[in-house]
Amino acid sequence: MSDPNITVKKDTTVIEALSLLHPNAKKNSLRRMVDHGRVRSDGVKVTRANAKILAGVTITVLSKFDGDETVGKYKSSIPAPEVVYSDKSVIIVNKPAGLLSVATDRGEADTMF
Repeated sequence: MSDPNITVKKDTTVIEALSLLHPNAKKNSLRRMVDHGRVRSDGVKVTRANAKILAGVTITVLSKFDGDETVGKYKSSIPAPEVVYSDKSVIIVNKPAGLLSVATDRGEADTMF
């Protein structure tokens, strides 16, 4: 499976483009994606959520296991989840043991969220 991406149709900001890709996500979650090095603009890492982007640019979001701040112990001891099926509406994964399936209010790194 490829990483989720969107090609922007009009000039906007990174966070607004991410809002189109993840419409139910909170702005803070989208900012964390950028802060953790998971967002690319035409393949180049984005460092600011409020950066302006031009129409035609493709924004890609890497999985949390491919970002800059993946915690080392999780990278070696908990394997990345296997994507079994995905489309625009649903994603089915084979979640490894030890990886939480829900987000926590403590911002833990070992979640599928």
